[in-house]
Amino acid sequence: MELLVNGLDNLEFLPIGKTTEVNVKSSWNNPSFAGAYLPTSRKVNETGFTAKWTVNYFNRAFPQLWNENAYKIFPSAFGVKLLVPVDEYQKTMRTSKYGLMIIVLTFLSFFMIELFGKKVIHPIQYLLIGLALIIFYSLLLAISEYLSFDLSYLISAFLVILLISFYVISVYKSTRIDNVYFCCTYCILWAYVHYITVTGLFFACW
Repeated sequence: MELLVNGLDNLEFLPIGKTTEVNVKSSWNNPSFAGAYLPTSRKVNETGFTAKWTVNYFNRAFPQLWNENAYKIFPSAFGVKLLVPVDEYQKTMRTSKYGLMIIVLTFLSFFMIELFGKKVIHPIQYLLIGLALIIFYSLLLAISEYLSFDLSYLISAFLVILLISFYVISVYKSTRIDNVYFCCTYCILWAYVHYITVTGLFFACW
């Protein structure tokens, strides 16, 4: 039986026969198998998925025959959820959740520079740095409309890191090794945020 569905997010079956055998084949390439029973065999690739369930009546929580509402059969349902792949907007939204961490660590880095470098940084300069960090998310959202998320993140982070790094050098009016060390550490911070964003999206999908 071939079904053409639109707007369906899951497909479930009830094992009411003595032996319930279900074979599903679809062009949807991002399935999530759920329910009381997992497929006995399955195959997922870029062109879609195939799955097969075989459930015997002695594996169920209800008998073959019963009177009225003595048993609840719906908890024994099984099937597949058709997950929507994570798009660029969702990735950008997840990245923005780490925005507070980036801002705090950035301000902490400048505070350490101010503390150990004995260089007073005006509060307006902290404000300018915060505005530069906000620009990152605007750039990321705009560029991801045309390019992939990874490339958009790389370009946006590079521009913001370049902007803040030049600002740090202009504040100190030198290119000392500690300023270079700050720039390298800042690059590692942005790379780490990208890593936890991507891995978090991967685990969320599974």
